[in-house]
Amino acid sequence: MYLEVYESPIGTLYISADDNYLISVTMDKSDLTINANDITQNTIKQLIAYFNHEIDHFVLPLIFNQTEFSNQVLKELANVAYGTQISYAELAERSQRFKAVRAVGSICNKNPYLIIVPCHRIVKSNGEIGAYAYGSSIKQWLLNHEQKFI
Repeated sequence: MYLEVYESPIGTLYISADDNYLISVTMDKSDLTINANDITQNTIKQLIAYFNHEIDHFVLPLIFNQTEFSNQVLKELANVAYGTQISYAELAERSQRFKAVRAVGSICNKNPYLIIVPCHRIVKSNGEIGAYAYGSSIKQWLLNHEQKFI
């Protein structure tokens, strides 16, 4: 397992990977020893480009190895365009589970790929930003960051 730490504008990000896939981007402190590989280094390069408004999507080797429904939600979530927002209900609909709005919210909360798979772009149906695993202020910062350059 490989780990790199990136001091981003929203706080410290821990990027972990194996030899083939990005495993996670999180703000949860890791006990792993810092040991970079091409995937972690490329992830940091793309995150820097994202924060500098140079890219609007990520091209990284992700692995979705959760339940079939969770994988479907995360894949649909990865397709939500930069600078746009959709509701939890719309994400449930795109995932072919029209009534699974709460389950979709739970999956977003457990998203292993902070920023990369953009759960920050999912808001409540009434337009409120809703919950975020790392706090509503970080979610609002990311939404504002993207709105400035669309």
